[in-house]
Amino acid sequence: MDDHSTGFDRRALAPLDPRDLEDAEETLRQLEERLRRDARDMATVLRTDVPTFVSRTVKTVFEECEQADGLDPTAVRRLKEDTAKMSQVLGAEVGDRLARFELWTWDRSDPPPRDARGLDANPEVAAVLRRVGDAVLELLERHGIPRSAVGEQGAYRLPTYFVAGHFMKSLVENYWQTLAMHHELRARIQSGAKDTQRKERRARWDGA
Repeated sequence: MDDHSTGFDRRALAPLDPRDLEDAEETLRQLEERLRRDARDMATVLRTDVPTFVSRTVKTVFEECEQADGLDPTAVRRLKEDTAKMSQVLGAEVGDRLARFELWTWDRSDPPPRDARGLDANPEVAAVLRRVGDAVLELLERHGIPRSAVGEQGAYRLPTYFVAGHFMKSLVENYWQTLAMHHELRARIQSGAKDTQRKERRARWDGA
């Protein structure tokens, strides 16, 4: 089992007996710890990878689009300088925003997708990552290269290689599995607590 394996199977999420509440709450605490670790590691990966993505994308677009032929050496140098500056700023911005654990949680009533392949299913995280592609398009437009010359390669894509000692695909898979288990167990704990309250109130009613 690697460091990011959930370590829990679905039998741990069997219907709760009130006597099992303490164990269930401890399991929920452990799941949240794993979520926090996965979120922290993914934020680290993205903070590191975004500058690389920006620099690589701008260079690729420059090499492939005809509008680049109209830029003189001074203009090219300015584009390279702006790219280097923006890539670092954007990487820090993405890393700082995704360091907030609340962006990685799931407060909706519908369950999170257990088998999602990327991070698009998390609206808050997806919005942060969309900013990367938007910033690349804005940068290129400022230097005379239109959006039409960029195409889909301007959209940020999760790395498929090791970054900062982590493999993003594994982090993402473990994140969604753990998040789904956390959501389900929390709902069962809440349901069990409500059921206990109803029984206590019924007993008080019947005994009055």
